Amino acid sequence: MLLKEQIKNNRSKRVIEAVATPEWPDADGSVFVRTLSAKARDQWEADIVKDPKKRDLSNLRAKFVVLCACDEDGHLAFAPNDVEWLGDESAAVIDRLWDAGRKLSGISDEDDEAFVKNSSATPEDDSPTS
Repeated sequence: MLLKEQIKNNRSKRVIEAVATPEWPDADGSVFVRTLSAKARDQWEADIVKDPKKRDLSNLRAKFVVLCACDEDGHLAFAPNDVEWLGDESAAVIDRLWDAGRKLSGISDEDDEAFVKNSSATPEDDSPTS
C-alpha cells in the first residue's frame, strides 16, 4: 500500500484525554480534549494575527478550548459562538483544558515564543523627522 493511502486510512485517529473539571459538576467532573488538526491550529494562529499590525489575544484560551474540547467520541463540545461565555468561566478550568489540549497537540512554550516572535508587527515610526 502506498504511504499516502496508509496515512489517509489512519488520519481520523485522534488522541482524546479526560481533564478534571470539578468546577463543572454537571459535566461529571471532567471534559475531554482532543488533538488539534493542522488546519485547526493554523486557523487558530491566523485568527490571532488577522491584523498584521496587532495580535488579537482576547479570549485566546477560550478560543483554543473551543477547538479541542470534545465528548468521549471526539465530537467537538463547543461552537465558535461559545467563546464569549467560556471566556467568563474560571481561569483555572480553562487553563487546565488549554494545557491538556496544547500537550496533546504538540504545542510547546517554545512554539508559542517562536509564533509571537514571527508574528510581531514592527510598528513604523510615525514621528516627524527633524
